[in-house]
Amino acid sequence: MRRRRRKKKRKKKKKKKRKKQKKKQKKKNRKKKQKKKNRKKKKKNRKKQKKKQKKEKKKKKKKKKKKKKKKKKKKKKKKKKKKKRKKRKKRKKKKKKKKKKKKKKKKKKKKKKKKKKKKKKKLSPAAVQPIKKGTAFNGFTCWRHVPASFLAIHPSTCASACNAETS
Repeated sequence: MRRRRRKKKRKKKKKKKRKKQKKKQKKKNRKKKQKKKNRKKKKKNRKKQKKKQKKEKKKKKKKKKKKKKKKKKKKKKKKKKKKKRKKRKKRKKKKKKKKKKKKKKKKKKKKKKKKKKKKKKKLSPAAVQPIKKGTAFNGFTCWRHVPASFLAIHPSTCASACNAETS
């Protein structure tokens, strides 16, 4: 009898445990689902809020522009009679500044042109060509076309030809 009672008690305890565990699991699952739903809702709400904010900003900008235009017109009407001379002085100063800027730009352009000319002088064909024995002009048709740099490098080969032409 005692054994049977013990067995029954054990069975009851096990059933209770199982029930508790099931309940716990269900609770957990419910919470998880709820969290997921909440996350999705938050995302949607954020997107909606951002869209609203953008629209509001655009509206505000448009309103500000309109207000500024109106204000400017009103100010001009009020101050036209009072400050005519001061405005003229300001205009003159602005013109002077513009002229100075233009002059600076022109100077820069001249410097660039000079640099280009120097580069062209460096890349002359005479300095690159090798000297052939027995020829004074080294590929040039006339001694006048021979550049000074070439004459400076090879004076012995060109001296006789140059003297003959000049004399």
